Amino acid sequence: LTLVAGDQIASASRADYEQRLANEISLIAQGVRPYIIDNTIENNPELDAIIEEYEAQVGGELVIIQLEQEDTLKLPPPSPFDRPELENAIRGGIVITERNDENGQGMLFTVAPIHNIQQPPTFIQLSVPSKNLQDIVLKRWLVLWLIFAFVTTLALLVTILISRSITRPLITLRESAIQLSQGDFSHRITYTSVDEIGEVAKAFNE
Repeated sequence: LTLVAGDQIASASRADYEQRLANEISLIAQGVRPYIIDNTIENNPELDAIIEEYEAQVGGELVIIQLEQEDTLKLPPPSPFDRPELENAIRGGIVITERNDENGQGMLFTVAPIHNIQQPPTFIQLSVPSKNLQDIVLKRWLVLWLIFAFVTTLALLVTILISRSITRPLITLRESAIQLSQGDFSHRITYTSVDEIGEVAKAFNE
């Protein structure tokens, strides 16, 4: 049951994180749009500054991508580092893809359009380490296991307490029965609870 819950938590964590990235890249695209004047991205200090600010906020790398108009009418050519997230952005969608970057590090990529109807079409790409998502899943797994350990420990303690509440009176009755069998009829059992064991203790005392 814990493993099934863990798998569901991992899936939900991934879906939540990917949705967060999609929302962030959309907001970033809107935020940088006013800084791209006359479709100029080179030698643009204000644009560079806002990109650095956004990178610090999201903990990832942002890249501005400009395409020739004819490139938007066809799929980008295949390459060792093909970008399906860019293909979806050209079509107006936002997706999250996972693959290794040029350095072999696992990354999550997403792209959103900044200007997709002007010349040239301009997009912004966000890439974050896959480790960020893995850390979130690991933390939620840890919380799940801590809850499981707490519930298990609590159930064990409750079981021990219930067991003792039953066995202690029985041990007392056994000791009293031994004393009665040895002829000590003056012995009395001190047990005040109103239950079946209490009825037995009362019968012993009478």
